[in-house]
Amino acid sequence: MHPQDLALIGLRVVAVYLAVLGLGGIASLGNLLLSNPMTTPYGSVFLGALAMLTPAAIAVLLWAFAPRLAVMATRECSEQNVEGRLTVHDLTSCGLIVVGAFLFASACPRLVAQLLILGSEEYNMAASWIVSEGLTCVLAIALMVGAKPIAHAALKLRGAGLSQ
Repeated sequence: MHPQDLALIGLRVVAVYLAVLGLGGIASLGNLLLSNPMTTPYGSVFLGALAMLTPAAIAVLLWAFAPRLAVMATRECSEQNVEGRLTVHDLTSCGLIVVGAFLFASACPRLVAQLLILGSEEYNMAASWIVSEGLTCVLAIALMVGAKPIAHAALKLRGAGLSQ
């Protein structure tokens, strides 16, 4: 198995997880609309719909772009690994890429919802949540982009202090 295949499988598993979350969001949106359709303000319905449907939209995009993301993420691995054998570095890099994609895909809907809520008077703590979700997105992108050097450093630290 090539590292690219492993990264593709991991990204698609994250996409399926997000799609399941999106389906739950669709059911919750139906419950919101059916509970009190006359008293529910349209702004709340729009924000609820956006927050609940964003994971499904991200899942579709992640599934569609997973092959390209896997090629980009494992570009260096596939040049060095022509036999198709996975090394510890490859597994660690692919794991970091999948964790980064998961963090980004789970933080992005919350960031969008907080940005929309920022303008309303109902919620005055949105700025702290925006900073928190924004930093999570930055961390996720850093994990995906820098997976190879982070994996190399983590594997070096694993053996630090041990005599060989």
